[in-house]
Amino acid sequence: MHVYPRRSLANPDYTQRSFNHLKTTIKLKLIISAALFLTLTSAQVEAAPDKLQVATKFAVKLGNDGPEGVAYDADTGHFYFVAESTIYQTDPKGGIKKRIGLEDKVRFRGITRTAKGQFLALAASSSEIHLIDSEGKLLKRIKLPKSPSYRAVSCSEDGKTIYVSDRSRIVVLDADGKKTKVINIPNGDIQGIAATSDGGLWMVDDETLVVTLLDKAGKKAHEISLKGLTDHIDPEGLSLDPEGGILYVCFDRSSGLIGIDLSKLD
Repeated sequence: MHVYPRRSLANPDYTQRSFNHLKTTIKLKLIISAALFLTLTSAQVEAAPDKLQVATKFAVKLGNDGPEGVAYDADTGHFYFVAESTIYQTDPKGGIKKRIGLEDKVRFRGITRTAKGQFLALAASSSEIHLIDSEGKLLKRIKLPKSPSYRAVSCSEDGKTIYVSDRSRIVVLDADGKKTKVINIPNGDIQGIAATSDGGLWMVDDETLVVTLLDKAGKKAHEISLKGLTDHIDPEGLSLDPEGGILYVCFDRSSGLIGIDLSKLD
C-alpha cells in the first residue's frame, strides 16, 4: 500500500513541494499582471488620437487610381487633387467643379499650391516638378536628380524652398531645383508632405499610417496615428490650412479625404 507523506512542515518533501508550488503561483501572477499592464498600455496608445477630431471627410473618386496628391485653397475652401495627368478642383464637399489637363502620358504623384495661386506638380515618371498656372499652362520645368521613387511635393510660403519626398528621405531644394539639404527617414515610405510657416514639415508614412511633424532642424515634434482616426488606407497626400489649423490627408485606394483638427494637439 502506498503511503503518502504527511502534510507537515516536519516533512521535508512536502515542504519542498509547497515551496515550489508557491513559486509557480507567484510567477504566474506576475506574468498575468505584466500581460494586463501591456494590454492596458497598448489600449492607451491606440486611444491617444481620440482627443483629436476629424473636422472634414468625404469620398472623392478621380481617375482610375484615386487621388495621389491634394492642395487646399484657404481663400475659397476648394481642394485640388491630382490623379494621373489631371488636376481636379472640388468644392468643400468633394464635388468636382473643374478639370485641368496636364501633360499627356506623364503620371503626376503630388501637388502643392503656391502663394501666387500657381501649382507645383510632381512629374514622378520624368523626375521633374512642373510649375503650372491655374489653367494648366506649363510655366517652368524644375529638373530633379533621377529617382524612381519621388512621391510628393510641397513648398514654403515664400516659394523659395521646395520639398520633395523620395520614399525614405526628404530632398530640400531652392526655387531653381538646386539641392540644399537631405533629411533621411530610416525605413520610411513617405507619400505626402506639407510645409509649415515656421520651416517645419508634416509627412505621412504609407506603411505605418503615422503622420509626423518635423521641426526646422528635422527632428520629430509630433506624431499622429491615422489608425485611431479613420478606416481609410493608403495615404497619398497632405495639405495644410495654417489659418484654420487643419491638416488634410487624401487616400488613394479608398478614394477619400479627411481633415484633422490640430487645435487639440499637445
